[in-house]
Amino acid sequence: MEIKSCTPAQLQNAIASSRELAVLDLRESGQTALKRLFRAAPAPSWRLETLMDAMVPRRGAPIVLTDLDGSTLASGALKLSRMGYEDVAILSGGTLAWEREGYEVFIDQNLPGKALGEFVESALNTPRVTALELRKMLDSKADVVILDGRTPEEFMNFSLPGACNVPNGELALRASAYAPRPETTIVVNCAGRTRSIIGCQTLVNAGLPNKIFALQNGTLGWLLAGFELEVGPSAEKIARAVLKPPRREDLGAISQNLQRWMAKSGASFIDGAKLEEISLDKSRTAYHVDTRTAAEYASGHLPGFRHVPGGQLVQAWDRFTPVMGARVIIADFDGIRALATAAWLAQAGHAEIMVFRPDGASPLVTGPEPKTILRPCGAREARCGSPHEAMELGRFPGAAIYDVDNSVNWFLSRVDGAKFCAPPRLQQILAATKRDAPIVITSSEGVLAKV
Repeated sequence: MEIKSCTPAQLQNAIASSRELAVLDLRESGQTALKRLFRAAPAPSWRLETLMDAMVPRRGAPIVLTDLDGSTLASGALKLSRMGYEDVAILSGGTLAWEREGYEVFIDQNLPGKALGEFVESALNTPRVTALELRKMLDSKADVVILDGRTPEEFMNFSLPGACNVPNGELALRASAYAPRPETTIVVNCAGRTRSIIGCQTLVNAGLPNKIFALQNGTLGWLLAGFELEVGPSAEKIARAVLKPPRREDLGAISQNLQRWMAKSGASFIDGAKLEEISLDKSRTAYHVDTRTAAEYASGHLPGFRHVPGGQLVQAWDRFTPVMGARVIIADFDGIRALATAAWLAQAGHAEIMVFRPDGASPLVTGPEPKTILRPCGAREARCGSPHEAMELGRFPGAAIYDVDNSVNWFLSRVDGAKFCAPPRLQQILAATKRDAPIVITSSEGVLAKV
């Protein structure tokens, strides 16, 4: 197979055009954070089978692969080609070649989303308070509520004392239930900056009458100021992570404000006929997303729509919708959450953003988001054993059990005796293992282990 390649200058021109393009970095997320292209989305080569159908749903979408030095690009391009992707090229020399040609490289993850947050704070002068100012509010028993805009998993790891967990995608719908009195001050926090800024500005744009602030530098700023965090779960903290139902009397005015904001941002509503037209159009990439909670999604969602919480989509749209110039259709079930998400994504400018509002006749399906695994054509199928068989093999002398999911999941829950192994190192470790010793490879859902 002949592998197409492009120079850094050619890639830069392609990024600057209005045509569709996905730039995927084949390294681990932590590795990309050390040196990366601004518009490159992490797509670790060992996880392509589990990632690609969601990240690049159209097989004809143009893809450019990069890594640090170009050493893994040919094998990655071959794998994608065998998965059915028709337009794959590699960046000659990878990220280092990009840097040598004078193009800028960056440090950190979720860069486009973080850049949006910094721009919003600068352009709109988003209200903020320091950790010390918030501490004085709390000590003086001021009428203040702290809303943590991160995911429930992040919130349970560590949080501000007394904070309630309301992920950013839920804030516009539910914040007034936590602060029903206009005199109550709302402080939105995250771990650092971006989601604090975006969450605060969302509530400002939604027109809530309260004083609303972003906590400057989030939990990190709180910790650096010398204050303690709540670490780990507790019964009381778990209760503060249960979402309050929205105050219905507030939603009409909030929805009108969000509709005006969304229209000003450049997003639009579409009807069922337009949704069907987009679904049948094979010449453009379309992402169909449902930004509600996982429980709401499982209870009934539109066929073909993926579950992506709205706050996470705005924070990391380069991961969830990496094809620049694509269409993103957001399902709107309440006139609130989808509109706020659409407004932010439209302002980011990376895709054409649309909102579809189902009616009573729209068919719904239940259950969690289906996951499609793409097996490269001709790939050898791994042998799968039952949990009982794995336990028996693990008892053999010299047997080894390796968990290839990720270190966080391994730390939280793992098979007894399993060692964590970053997948790129697995081949090296297996080569050094005795041939006659049983080897068991596992992961949280079994999918990555099989790949």
